[in-house]
Amino acid sequence: MGFWGIKKGVKRRQSDVLFSKLVRAERNWTCEYCGKREEPNSMNLGLSHYRQRSREVVRYDRKNVFVVHNIPCHQFLENNSRAHDEWVEKKLGKKEYNLLLFRAEQRGHHDPFIEKLLCKDFRKELKATL
Repeated sequence: MGFWGIKKGVKRRQSDVLFSKLVRAERNWTCEYCGKREEPNSMNLGLSHYRQRSREVVRYDRKNVFVVHNIPCHQFLENNSRAHDEWVEKKLGKKEYNLLLFRAEQRGHHDPFIEKLLCKDFRKELKATL
């Protein structure tokens, strides 16, 4: 595990940075676990992927990501997988939770052309959100 809870070996792309900013802005810079709001661009508020970013199919799925404090909320969820599973299932509902698990098992791969399109779309959405 690297600094700020970023797993080593999964490279952060420009689209990851933009997606993180967009989702945090959409969710009003508020930790979805503890409910505390932070100032925009807070270093302790990040995006937590329920199914890891290496699963391309759900990498940018808004139902697979949650805005949480890196410490202590993300740290707690990461170290308590049962509590994490129960929390995500409760947050999404059983049907959406099971659909997310199904989608996460599908095959997908990174495409540089799609990456550029995603960046363009995320920038546009971010501009509209702010």
